[in-house]
Amino acid sequence: MMKNLVLAILTLLILGDIEAVFYINYQASDSESKFSANDYGQKNPGTIPTLFSPGYIRTEHRIHSSPVFSPDMNEVYWSVFPRGSNIKHKYETILFARKVENKWSSPKVASFSGEYTDGGPFFSPDGKKLYFYSKRPLNEKSKKETNGEIWFVEKHIDSWSAPQHIELDHNGEKLFFSISNNNNIYFTSGHGSRGTGIGSVDIYYARFISGCYKKPEKLPNEINSKNFVESDPLISPDEKYIIYYSMERPENIGQYDLYISHCLNKNQWTKSINLGEEINKGYSRFPRFSPDGKYIFFVRQEGVYWVDSSIIHNYNR
Repeated sequence: MMKNLVLAILTLLILGDIEAVFYINYQASDSESKFSANDYGQKNPGTIPTLFSPGYIRTEHRIHSSPVFSPDMNEVYWSVFPRGSNIKHKYETILFARKVENKWSSPKVASFSGEYTDGGPFFSPDGKKLYFYSKRPLNEKSKKETNGEIWFVEKHIDSWSAPQHIELDHNGEKLFFSISNNNNIYFTSGHGSRGTGIGSVDIYYARFISGCYKKPEKLPNEINSKNFVESDPLISPDEKYIIYYSMERPENIGQYDLYISHCLNKNQWTKSINLGEEINKGYSRFPRFSPDGKYIFFVRQEGVYWVDSSIIHNYNR
């Protein structure tokens, strides 16, 4: 029997000095979770991006990731640079809110965060793991922080395990990542090397084979440029395409534009295509799928937008 849970979330997002408002509505059944705006007199988005309808949870902090929802829609996580009085430190921290008796709790610091720089949370498809990047020391004996590594926590009944480090044979930092259904990781590296040229900020991927990760490889020139930033990769669950942002390319419509490239086979990709002026107006960053995969969310100056993921068909290889 279908159980409709109508929920609304508002998170005040700030990117640099750009204020953005984040809204989400959705309905959930026993078997699946679906985003919907119908309960607020709106229509779900088509292939033209629209703002979300307003909701109820608001934070005062500077956000540095897209909010991500658990598959059952009962938890939401995002990372912020704190400001205000409720969090004393200023380094990036992961916050969360939980649905309790059909109401969202006030945002709190996640149990595994708050001591070191942590950001970019990402749920596994089954919701049993939450991945994130962190600059924490690699082990308890070391006090030296890293430039950024990928970690995960595992879900217990109503809590998370201690963070576990993912070993990747790559000398640079690992930031702003996403993970495919077969556990391949796509991540950004090079932020610590900007003095050598903006083009050093690129997207890499590491294949998960026989229970471990192979040495990461840089994605080809169809995605990574020589002179510009490529970051925030969103890999489709089946790895058929990747969406990412690039900064200040000559063909950009805004300063930060979202691009798409389709995978031909293994490490062969189509030439990246700008997602167009309907998507890219000013700053377009932090692409993420809704848990049901039917919508793509992204941020620009005025707020958080959503668009039907069928827009991808307009950019077929």
